[in-house]
Amino acid sequence: MNIHISRDGQQFGPYTLEDAQAHLASGSLLPHDLAWVDGATEWRPLSEVVAGGAVLPVGGVACPKCQAPLEADQVICMACGYNLDDPAPSTEEIAAAEAAAAAPVSIPMPFSYEDETANRSAFVNSIGWALIIGAILPVIADAGEWSIPLYDMWVKGEGNEFDGPPPESYKWQTMFGCIAPLVAGAVTCVLATMMHGRDRGGILLSLGLLIFGVGMVIPEAGRFEARAIWDDANATPTTFVVSESGIRFREKDIELTALKDHMESVRKTESNPKVIIRGEKEDTASGAQAIITACTEVGVPRANIDVTDIRGNDVDKDKAMPNFQHRFGNLFYEKLGFKPSDHPITLVLFALSWIGVIVGMKVRSYRPESMVAYIFGLAGGALTIVLWLMPVAGTVPLMLAINSLTSGADYLLGAGLLLMIIFQLGAAAFCFLNQRGIRPSLMKKYSNLGATLMLASVMVGLTPVWGKVIYENSNRQTSLAEDRQWYVKSQLGRVYSGYDAKYQQQQLKGLPSPRAARIGSVFGWLLVGVKYAAWIGGLFMLIPLGIIELLCGQREPDGPAFMQ
Repeated sequence: MNIHISRDGQQFGPYTLEDAQAHLASGSLLPHDLAWVDGATEWRPLSEVVAGGAVLPVGGVACPKCQAPLEADQVICMACGYNLDDPAPSTEEIAAAEAAAAAPVSIPMPFSYEDETANRSAFVNSIGWALIIGAILPVIADAGEWSIPLYDMWVKGEGNEFDGPPPESYKWQTMFGCIAPLVAGAVTCVLATMMHGRDRGGILLSLGLLIFGVGMVIPEAGRFEARAIWDDANATPTTFVVSESGIRFREKDIELTALKDHMESVRKTESNPKVIIRGEKEDTASGAQAIITACTEVGVPRANIDVTDIRGNDVDKDKAMPNFQHRFGNLFYEKLGFKPSDHPITLVLFALSWIGVIVGMKVRSYRPESMVAYIFGLAGGALTIVLWLMPVAGTVPLMLAINSLTSGADYLLGAGLLLMIIFQLGAAAFCFLNQRGIRPSLMKKYSNLGATLMLASVMVGLTPVWGKVIYENSNRQTSLAEDRQWYVKSQLGRVYSGYDAKYQQQQLKGLPSPRAARIGSVFGWLLVGVKYAAWIGGLFMLIPLGIIELLCGQREPDGPAFMQ
């Protein structure tokens, strides 16, 4: 047969098989030179062609590995590099090497047995404690009074420590909504240490489905409502004092321009504001006409403006005292202006994308080869994109966030919504980047980043919005406390002696100071935000947590040392 040789674009030959073997032995031809035989369909290395049609020289031997002809005293095969002095592998070694070559390549576990079991148990335990904290924390509304749901429904009963009608008692549906998270949290904490794998996952998934199932079938059980104490007193009249030196408001002099601006802001917050103008002397009450004009120009009815003199020792405190009452509600939803019944499709998409991304990313951080987790991640990422790019109420949520920032309608709402969208779209991007064929280190990295972004998206979205709630309500409570104290002080006149100061303090007893009102409001609404974030957020983690445990299963120990 004729053999054609090609090396670096140059062709040689043709050679006969004996000539090719001779040139290969002398080094003129190299084993990796490409060779083509008449009638062949492709070029192959010369060593393979020579081995396929080997003709041994006189007194020669063949290479046991590639069957290339060797000289009698030749030790190393020039075709494949095999050393004849090496011991020949046994049959068992050959079989083991073939089995290892045929076995599929498996990705090593990202975590050791100890690390994985500790991480998974810590994650389950944290959700359990979040549910317990959400259940036991009190509710503190604008009144600044504590209301602990678990205590109220069992201990207080129908009693009422305030004037007025007794509070509405807890119904069993509302009690279920308050007690179920506590029971689920306690069970979750116990499972974090007593069970592992699919047994734990089955119980967690059953708890989540039970609580949300009851909430969907019985809406009152899924509203996350609690009884809170509110101040239902009517707004304190805005009081101005007219003296020979000018107009005083909250113990400070005020110009007519600032007075008008203040009343305009009051007019926006109160539907029927009332104004009292007091004169330090009877003849100074006539100076109230300028105040009356400024108030009527901003929309305060003239009938709501009362002109009188300072009463001295006759003090009226009824309009300044708080009126504490109980009422049920979800303070979190009310302050955010959110009604779940108005957004059913959005909530369904959010829940599915939430479950898909968290389950897909967390499971793949423990089991990189899981096809089910890979599908969960892709589905969750796709639903996340649909969620934020699907038109809602005539606009896309992403554009709603951008418009809130650019138009100045609500900077904090726009910033919070935009941060949430960015974080969740980032999590969706990692779901698509986390393919099955990439390096294991990248799989672990993308999985952790995707899960972290999805979990953090809710907190970074709610933080600026709830910060605005705290800021506005604390300002309102501080202003209300100032109005109430000034309403009483304006009836007493100026303080000229220690006796006057002491008498003034006696009259102010029972009214919160502006500083105390601000501190109480900030702390109360911060506590409400923490309570509902742990309450609702913990329940939303039960179903993903159960699915994660079911898919990951029981982790087997790494070696015999762990099984003793």
